[in-house]
Amino acid sequence: MERKVARHWLAIVLAGCTLLWGLAACRPGLEDPETFSLSGTVTDVGDPELPGDPVAGVTIQFSGGFTSVPSQADGTWQKDGLAGTVTVTPACDGRTFDPPSLECAEACATVDFTSTVSLPCDYALGGQVLLATGEPMPGVTLSFSGGFSSVSTNAFGAWSKSGLTGTVTVTPSRAHWSFTPSSREFSSSSGAGDFTGTSDGQEYLLSLGISGWSTGSGSVSANPSGPYYAADAAVQVSAVADAGSLWWGWKDESCTHQYDRASIDSFWSLTMAGNKSAEATFAVPEIPGNSEDDDLDGSVDEP
Repeated sequence: MERKVARHWLAIVLAGCTLLWGLAACRPGLEDPETFSLSGTVTDVGDPELPGDPVAGVTIQFSGGFTSVPSQADGTWQKDGLAGTVTVTPACDGRTFDPPSLECAEACATVDFTSTVSLPCDYALGGQVLLATGEPMPGVTLSFSGGFSSVSTNAFGAWSKSGLTGTVTVTPSRAHWSFTPSSREFSSSSGAGDFTGTSDGQEYLLSLGISGWSTGSGSVSANPSGPYYAADAAVQVSAVADAGSLWWGWKDESCTHQYDRASIDSFWSLTMAGNKSAEATFAVPEIPGNSEDDDLDGSVDEP
């Protein structure tokens, strides 16, 4: 009797195994598909002086709905979890590749590509816009060909732009000003995008600052606020010393000083008949009694 029961259960187990095997055979999706990885390198052969230079930022695309990966700073890339037959295609604006694509049905040894155009996938530019005398020009618009958005110079006349591709023409502009050169052309980050501005006589720039002769500290402002003014506009410039410092004088564009020690808050009236600069000089007062020249009215020695 016991032997019959054992044979009965053995038959049930064998039948179950046969059924499971049949389901797996008929429905291969029940098994994990075999996956593989691919990797390679993207190099640049467009520059004969830099053969094999790595190319970063290339988008490596895969057929079959797999997500893309970028090439790294050393030009390498890797993709895991691929299955089936996959076509690998590099893509980057401004470049062509050899081969244009590769097909792999399993883990290929290497999937390397070379770029036949010596252009970066994207690059950044920067520069400065100045007067001929070296003062920075804020608020100048820099426009870029190719549909890229414009940027403006900051308080130091500096500008920067990233994410550029291909050959781009950079053009500065501001009403009542012309620039030298009128535009510059770039295809990489090499070179600085510097320009020099010249007024047409209808608008001028007032540059404010603190002179390098200062031993103290303070702030400088203009009323009305600038820094650009119509020709012959009247402007009042004021300097306010910080605590522990005294205003000493103005250093203008001719490097001369004007004095008004009647008050610590100094004012200077200007007429904008041209581009002007006004730098305030601040000094730290000597402690009375430390010098024969000191007195008790807050006067200071020349910095």
